Amino acid sequence: MDLERVRTEVKNSIEARRQQNRENERTNQVIAHLADKLEFELPQEVVNREAQRRTNDIARNALNQGMDQSQIMDAQEQIVSAATQQARQNVKVSFILGEVAKKENLRVSEDQLRMALAQISMRQKVSPKKLLQDAKKNNLIERLREDILIENAIGFLKEHAVVEEVEANQEDCGHDHSH
Repeated sequence: MDLERVRTEVKNSIEARRQQNRENERTNQVIAHLADKLEFELPQEVVNREAQRRTNDIARNALNQGMDQSQIMDAQEQIVSAATQQARQNVKVSFILGEVAKKENLRVSEDQLRMALAQISMRQKVSPKKLLQDAKKNNLIERLREDILIENAIGFLKEHAVVEEVEANQEDCGHDHSH
């Protein structure tokens, strides 16, 4: 294995990660911007459902990281409050993005659905055919369609960005501003 190639690989992977971080940063900005601007009543049962789901996720992660049941029980209050806060934000954002999608007539293409299903079948190591059968049973297609629509709405907002690019990455300019 030659060193030059390793170097190039590393450089490319760092560059790709930076790019990804920048993209995520912009996504978060767009979302935060919208969430701040808009205040409205959230449907409580939707928030509760999402909070429950997040609570379970947090607890499961804690278990996977080696916390034991009693520690998790001790932290229950913080877990629930963190989960509830996240849930409110998520529900709010999904709602806003759903509205954007409606207003702009955004659609989910069959290709997008097919690709998403292919990725899931690879991740879960099940055949696409079996995945499709399960998907019809447990409403996965509908959920995926919603997720992709939200992605499309985020993409749309970023394209017509309501957010100024952050100047946090000065080091990327390649020249020094101090002289």
